[in-house]
Amino acid sequence: MKLVLYISVFIGLLSCNNSNSITNYTQELPDSTMINEIIATVIEIDSLKHEYGISKNIQRLRVYDIDEMSGDSIITIPPPPIITIWSKELHSKFNPHNINVKRVNDSIFFSLQSDTSRKFEITEKLYSRFNQNSGFSYHFFMPIFSFDKQYVFIQYTIQGGGICTHSRWIFLRRSNMHWVIFDKFWV
Repeated sequence: MKLVLYISVFIGLLSCNNSNSITNYTQELPDSTMINEIIATVIEIDSLKHEYGISKNIQRLRVYDIDEMSGDSIITIPPPPIITIWSKELHSKFNPHNINVKRVNDSIFFSLQSDTSRKFEITEKLYSRFNQNSGFSYHFFMPIFSFDKQYVFIQYTIQGGGICTHSRWIFLRRSNMHWVIFDKFWV
């Protein structure tokens, strides 16, 4: 009887090892096409002025991941540099119900995206729509996607003659096969 039980358990374990029955939690990083799709969406939805220039290079953006300290701590956490975003900010937008599995997957995916050395450029089709001789120009930062790629954060700046710079944060979600803005503000 014990032998039958051991054989049954062994067969059960082998069948669980079938690659079709194991959930795969890996996710491909966004490629150039997906990144340029997000930038094109922002250009269209946010009505960017085509008489401005646009930087061909997409700049890196880091996700700043430091846990908050309690209110009675004497150590203060400095704000992140301008080309970063707090991971807690992304979690609050991408995962408002704080589902733990999603939070863990998103955290790992944020890190993979922000620590990459891959370089991306605006496509020639998008680049050619803008006036490169303008005194004003748009500069896009690498979009940061949620693990399931249903949410994305992107930042761009508008630089104009001299030291004048404005930065815009935009949060998008996929809805009916299209990207829609669900929050945006100037920083």
